[in-house]
Amino acid sequence: EMLTITRDAELRIVAECTSTTATGDLPPLAGVIAMSASGWIPFVGCAQHFRNEGLGSFLIALTEVAERKLNHYDPAIEADDDWPDVRLTPLNERLRHFYGKKGFVPAEGPIAADRPVDDQSLMQRPIHPAWPLLPCEPSGRQYSLSCFVPELSDPTGPVRRA
Repeated sequence: EMLTITRDAELRIVAECTSTTATGDLPPLAGVIAMSASGWIPFVGCAQHFRNEGLGSFLIALTEVAERKLNHYDPAIEADDDWPDVRLTPLNERLRHFYGKKGFVPAEGPIAADRPVDDQSLMQRPIHPAWPLLPCEPSGRQYSLSCFVPELSDPTGPVRRA
């Protein structure tokens, strides 16, 4: 089911590896995130080798940037109460707590989804049109996918629209 949802998503970002370490233990796919046209993220996942390194959070940030660009949000003309948002459904309480620390709050109202979603577990994070979304290093330089996955085939992080 997740493969179908990801394949059919309006937007998906894929982090692929082309090289391996000396032991050859890197997976060909580092991480993937999918988002519907409504801003719902039905799937975000990272290979075991890349978990707990910030890759998933960075993929969410890239998705938020894409949502803002794809929907042409302009801070000069958007009303303060009309910000876009992204929504997701954490799989468990640990992830719910994690996303809460990242600024996600319980969602207001249901979403249009390709599969049944428990509206009680749905979380959302508004995307202010003018706020920077991508994290920066202490030097002020913006991170790229290659900061999390040095072995990426495309360090700029391919954004593929279905």
